[in-house]
Amino acid sequence: MELLVLLLQFALLGMIFAIRRSQKVSPHLPTLLFFMTLMWFTIPVLLTVLLQGHLKIYAFVNYSQFLFFAVMESATLLCTLAFLLLPTPYFKGIINSRLTEIHINSKGALLGILLSIGVSILTAVLMAIFIGTSYFDLNAFFFLSEGSETFNNLGSFHLLQTFLSCFCCACFIHVWPRERQTLWLLIALLIWTIFTVISQAPSGARIAMLQPFFLLTLYCQAQPWSTRQKVTLIGLGGVATVVIGSILAVAIGQARYGDRLNVDDILSSSSKAADENIVNEMAVNLITKFDSFSNSAILVERMGEGRAGIQPYIGAVLALVPRAILPSKPIPGSFDGTIRGYPTRVVAVQMGMSEEAGNVNLSPASITVWQFGYLGLIVMVICNVLHLYLINSLLLSPSLLFKSLAFFLIGLPALLTLYTSPDILLMNLERIFLAFLFLFVLHHVLERRLVRQQAWQQAGTYNNRSYGEA
Repeated sequence: MELLVLLLQFALLGMIFAIRRSQKVSPHLPTLLFFMTLMWFTIPVLLTVLLQGHLKIYAFVNYSQFLFFAVMESATLLCTLAFLLLPTPYFKGIINSRLTEIHINSKGALLGILLSIGVSILTAVLMAIFIGTSYFDLNAFFFLSEGSETFNNLGSFHLLQTFLSCFCCACFIHVWPRERQTLWLLIALLIWTIFTVISQAPSGARIAMLQPFFLLTLYCQAQPWSTRQKVTLIGLGGVATVVIGSILAVAIGQARYGDRLNVDDILSSSSKAADENIVNEMAVNLITKFDSFSNSAILVERMGEGRAGIQPYIGAVLALVPRAILPSKPIPGSFDGTIRGYPTRVVAVQMGMSEEAGNVNLSPASITVWQFGYLGLIVMVICNVLHLYLINSLLLSPSLLFKSLAFFLIGLPALLTLYTSPDILLMNLERIFLAFLFLFVLHHVLERRLVRQQAWQQAGTYNNRSYGEA
């Protein structure tokens, strides 16, 4: 079983490199798939298998269970990725849609980025006032305040912030003209990126520190530079992320359940971590963070196959209905409609964590097995294939707004929605449909405005010609 799970990791990476060579797939999609596979599959598998018995980590499941679920998850992902090698892994109707005619210049993009920065600052202030700033406060809020007016309003506001953040991400992969406005646009993107990390990482969201490197890679990939320039810049960014991020991740992880970290705390903890065996400590943190296979084994083994049924999908279907209209609507993905029934919370309680703030990562195939049993994996593969086709189509389109929708489905920096369970896919696709409806109305309004302008110009030309003849 060990050999099989290791071979599957090499097969996954080989499959992604094969997809990267396809002319029918956006070059950004295999890059993101590579990061996702590396984080949530290859790194936890390699560290657990190769360092088995050498790291002091409390195991909630036995080693054979870890291997079984790692094999199942890896094989399911491999089957899904294979469909991207087909001749047409995209939807022509989306790439050639008339909605792609909605053009946003650098000035309009700059205004969008500034709006995103403003909304992000306002969100951070509101969350600090109504929720708190520590990791414990943020997780406990969703449990203790479920159904409250604050819970409902912040949820809608957070969705707006997410869409604006996705617009900023899309700006990184767009090739902008060489003009003065572009410089200000790039400065605004840098400010947005720094603020995103500063506002999230000190509260315990360590994975936010990966976002600058991901965005740097995507930005370099989109530029008409030489391969040497791209590799050099991405390499320097990778080294900086590993060196600085490793120390900060350990420091932040040690203070997750305390108050929000300040600069003195970070410097003190970072200095201490650098003096200790940082490699061993970082390996433990990586396994703890990215090993979703062990957590998934707890979900399926203790809660049972097919336990959740269709209940998680009721909340997903109702996701478009604002809580201001339907305050009692069920939580998407929950088997009992409340935050207590969300699988990441259920497993956390099973592991002895706090019911209020406990939250762990789970693998999508295991969630599907928990919902419908092992036959549900067939449905999951089909849903994720269509999902990846949609993302590829949006990334291949020339529209900046379409690329923004692609990043909404991708879910940087955790990439948990790039490949996920069908209930989450359903919820996100409903929101994409709503965005398409908005773009359709916007395109119709702009088109009618253009027709009126052309009619006025033709009328003015005709009147001038008649006046000249007279």
